[in-house]
Amino acid sequence: MAYLLRLALGDLKLMIVEVVTISSIISLAAGVRALTNVVEGFRDVGFHALWDYLITVVYWELRLITYLWAAPIWVLFLISTYLTSSYLLNDLIPTCKVLTCLGASKYFVVKLLVLRYLLISLLSWLIGWSAGLTASQMFFRFTAYFLKAPYEIPYLNLYDLVELALTSHSLILLGITPTVIKIVRWSF
Repeated sequence: MAYLLRLALGDLKLMIVEVVTISSIISLAAGVRALTNVVEGFRDVGFHALWDYLITVVYWELRLITYLWAAPIWVLFLISTYLTSSYLLNDLIPTCKVLTCLGASKYFVVKLLVLRYLLISLLSWLIGWSAGLTASQMFFRFTAYFLKAPYEIPYLNLYDLVELALTSHSLILLGITPTVIKIVRWSF
């Protein structure tokens, strides 16, 4: 198992580049999600009756603005995560060719690729959402400090974390699918 893990890691510099690239994309999406959650805090401010309509209108306008701002970042997240995982996994094809020439089975090579996928997606997700949440909190803290305004803490709830995990893992899996199909079907 240790040998398989060492093969899955491959070149450590390349693995670090892959994880940092995908986690930076995930951190953008996590930061956007944390900033849009700030708008949710404006819904329950405690004023009722006379101010309720005004607060509701302002809330929906702020929510629309943040979602419109977040939409291009989510599109970037979807496209770039797929393309990055597809491109970076193609760097393992020479290693897979050498392994099959040395007598490794297709099952072993696919297991190697799936293990690499799991390592990349898990590390990218963990680093990405924590970096995105930290960046959005620092951005809001500095903005509140310079404007001398009250500070609302950006946050990610469990639904946001699950959404980021499912989206990033499935897109990275889609990115490695052509390489796995190439290995299983054509044997290079």
